[in-house]
Amino acid sequence: MYRCGTRGMAHLGIPDGEARVICDSCGEIKLCKTRFGLSPEWWMKGKGPPGWIVEKIEDGVNRHFCPRCGEGV
Repeated sequence: MYRCGTRGMAHLGIPDGEARVICDSCGEIKLCKTRFGLSPEWWMKGKGPPGWIVEKIEDGVNRHFCPRCGEGV
């Protein structure tokens, strides 16, 4: 799953953090830091981080698998 980065929203119960992709199998986290705070190139192309598998379930809904868990998909 993809979680967007947030800042200054803790008062709403949303913790601060970098944008990240979380493996839907084991929970491994891949931070999506970029140089100037822009979306990563792979995200703009509708793909996952390098080496990760993205399984499209329905329009706009995807499951993400890290390289280790993606081998079984």
